Amino acid sequence: MTTMKTKYLIFISAFMLIISACEKKLDLNFGFNSEIKKDSHGLVVMDVTRNTNSVYLFGKITLDEGSVRLELVRPEGTNAYAKTFEAPAIIDINEVFPSESGYWSLKYRSENGKGNINLYIND
Repeated sequence: MTTMKTKYLIFISAFMLIISACEKKLDLNFGFNSEIKKDSHGLVVMDVTRNTNSVYLFGKITLDEGSVRLELVRPEGTNAYAKTFEAPAIIDINEVFPSESGYWSLKYRSENGKGNINLYIND
């Protein structure tokens, strides 16, 4: 009976090792998935602490009225990306920036805007 338990334990251990070795890196996206209103605004902060080569900014903005200011700010406070978009517009964004450790901020501000924002950052 002990031999059967030992074989079973070895099998379970090997199975758990295989399962844990196949785990994928969890991709976390930080950003906005919301309606743009007259004076809406948003701020999201991502902490880049692990060794990574790039920070990605991606998504879509649909602007029917007004304007939207978008900024991606590096940890030291300079803009990696800054643009103002005027309606009517459909903007697809897919940008890559060299990574720096620290807190990256993504923010937007609407000025009489109306539309949708689906925009994210990740590393």
